[in-house]
Amino acid sequence: DGDDVLAMLPADKALACAEALRLAFQGKDPGVEGITSPEPGFLRSNQFRQKTGAAFETNEDTIPFPVPGPKADVSVGIALAHFKHPLQDVVRAAQKAEKRAKTLHNRGAVSISTFKRSGEILEWGCKWDGGGIELFKTIAEALTNGQAEGGVTSKFPYRVCQLLTPYLQAHSGLTQLAPNPGFEASRIIEREFEFASVQHGVKALVPRLLELLKDYLAKLPAETKPDSTATPDPVAAVIGLCRSVAFANRTRSSK
Repeated sequence: DGDDVLAMLPADKALACAEALRLAFQGKDPGVEGITSPEPGFLRSNQFRQKTGAAFETNEDTIPFPVPGPKADVSVGIALAHFKHPLQDVVRAAQKAEKRAKTLHNRGAVSISTFKRSGEILEWGCKWDGGGIELFKTIAEALTNGQAEGGVTSKFPYRVCQLLTPYLQAHSGLTQLAPNPGFEASRIIEREFEFASVQHGVKALVPRLLELLKDYLAKLPAETKPDSTATPDPVAAVIGLCRSVAFANRTRSSK
């Protein structure tokens, strides 16, 4: 389609690029040098260069151009893979992820497919305003900083996955049992998440991580279409988020 974009980026930059494109599509300031929004629905590029003779000069007084506007939204598919992975497979995975963002997450969402070296493909996604993006970015920043600088160690997201995996229905073999009214998955997730945060991070960061986690879990039921009978599995969602952010930032989280 005419409004589709295909880009190849470092794994740790892909989500930030997708966010910037969404903001630009809506006519909001995308936080990119040289691109500003004079008012909602319009963008201005201060890096437009005009040829004057044999040289180029920057034009600082360009005319704003219209974009779809604040009421428009985008669905994004991201595929994360090792640089030696066949490119065609990665592109097809990104296209499938985009379809999941539109169908499984009811549009206005991002979906990520992660190719592990073992051949396993991990899938995770959320709506732009569903709380998952902020949690993803905060964990990524904490991984970059490392525990010594107020963040978390590279083991943190893997520890969260290790603690939560036994609660997966498919893993535990309890898929045939009726839901237990007294079982609150969110409370268990928060407890295990907090334990991993204290174990592999600094105490000052724990309240912020838990705040973002609770916000994500509270908004998770709205991830599906209104007429859908399926409800997202919060345990699988948090595991998917942690595994995705760990893979995307694996080369940065060396501390």
